[in-house]
Amino acid sequence: MGYSAMQGEMPIASATLRGLQDQFAELDTELDQLRGIISSTVVALSSSFAGIEPHTRSGDDTAQLLREHFSIGISTLQFEDMASQLIEHVRRRKAVVHELVTRLSLAVEHCNDPLSLRDALSSMHTDAEVLFQSVSHKSVAQTNINSGEIDLF
Repeated sequence: MGYSAMQGEMPIASATLRGLQDQFAELDTELDQLRGIISSTVVALSSSFAGIEPHTRSGDDTAQLLREHFSIGISTLQFEDMASQLIEHVRRRKAVVHELVTRLSLAVEHCNDPLSLRDALSSMHTDAEVLFQSVSHKSVAQTNINSGEIDLF
């Protein structure tokens, strides 16, 4: 593709990159919404525990059953912690991709010739490998509350 043809494609590329940036903003909104849902669930669960706790002190079968359910609830709170860590991990990965999209957008808009664009893209590729490596560790392998592996950050 010649340079003049490449210039004709730049508005399309810029529009596409702006669309990607809009998607990143939506991802942030959805992650914030998920964090809010998890937080409100924890508050409700904690409040429920506070109401149940006095009934666990006797030695009868009902108290034993309550203690078992209390234990399950504590595991649920631990699961919330893992989910929160995973949300933050996704945010860091999204931030890396967002940074690269922004840099790509700037390169497309500001490079005046094919050689400078090629050099900018080559440099960006090298940086991208380092950035992706920095966030490639998946910290939580648990998919449900009953099983999985945890490697905390």
